[in-house]
Amino acid sequence: MSINDRLTICAYFLSKSDMEAVQYLGYRNREDYKRSISEFFEKKGNFVHRRMSEFDVYFPHRVGQTNRPIAPIVKNMHAQLNPFTLQELGDLVKQLLSNKEILISSNVSVADTEEITLNFSDNDIESYVNVQDLTATRLKKQKEVMERVFDYRIINDLKKFYSFSCQICGLSPTDTLGYKIVEAHHILQFSVSQDNSSNNIMIVCPNHHRLIHKANPVFDRDSGVLIYGNNQRENLTRNFHLF
Repeated sequence: MSINDRLTICAYFLSKSDMEAVQYLGYRNREDYKRSISEFFEKKGNFVHRRMSEFDVYFPHRVGQTNRPIAPIVKNMHAQLNPFTLQELGDLVKQLLSNKEILISSNVSVADTEEITLNFSDNDIESYVNVQDLTATRLKKQKEVMERVFDYRIINDLKKFYSFSCQICGLSPTDTLGYKIVEAHHILQFSVSQDNSSNNIMIVCPNHHRLIHKANPVFDRDSGVLIYGNNQRENLTRNFHLF
């Protein structure tokens, strides 16, 4: 069980039992409880408070973050800890506080956020987690759409010709279901050139396709090399039709 798992159990105890938890463990008040536990596990003082607030929605005496959607991991933790009595939960917390290295046999699992807490401020974390988009909706709009019309057989034949592998890196990407997801890149932008002939098509993996559109390299046909703006070069590892 990670340190964050143990801290979360301590936070749950305080959210559920409030002052009874404070008194059961012998602390003077809530702030003393949160500060002492955070210091014990060498965490920032508001870590317990933030964890505790995630469970407030389950307990009528709490008002913290009750208006937020409940994360699946919070639901799972509540389902596993709620059956515990005050004494059982309190004794579990006492065990956790008696030894930092203690291991408790439990199905409770909370992702370790050590790296996150080191790299992001508390304000950053609060602004990223459980954010609600109140503007999200669907709008019906009418607009003119330019549809690309060309012979897909040319692209499909080239994909087969290269065994569904990237002409640059040579990889043959497939997704987890086994579909072949290699793509066709028009060297001269199709919206401008309207050229779908085979000598304007390069077969590439999705990563290289995205990179080409982002970095916009120049393709030197004579050498079969993509030349990027920083003068970096990539050779085509497979090229039987672009000359």
